[in-house]
Amino acid sequence: MQRIARVGRLKPEAVDEYTKLHQEMSAELLSIHSQAGLKNFSIYRHGLELFSYLECDDWDQALDYLSKNPLAQAWSQKMKTLLDEPLPWKILDEVWRLD
Repeated sequence: MQRIARVGRLKPEAVDEYTKLHQEMSAELLSIHSQAGLKNFSIYRHGLELFSYLECDDWDQALDYLSKNPLAQAWSQKMKTLLDEPLPWKILDEVWRLD
């Protein structure tokens, strides 16, 4: 199981829309993420800073699956318009872990 931690930054004017879109995510889109193999997926916000954590069997395979789904691609493109970085999410290196 891979554990993926990422950080991103919202555009100041996008906080409310980003939050609302995630609170109203469709059952179909949730299912697509599950079918891609994503589990235990959370996003936290502090001001404009975002922290995302998820688990999956194969990150590259999950990304490939999502890239081939039109609904997932539309969601991803919308999210990119709300994030304030050329590369919206940066993957973090794990430093320490306690199981």
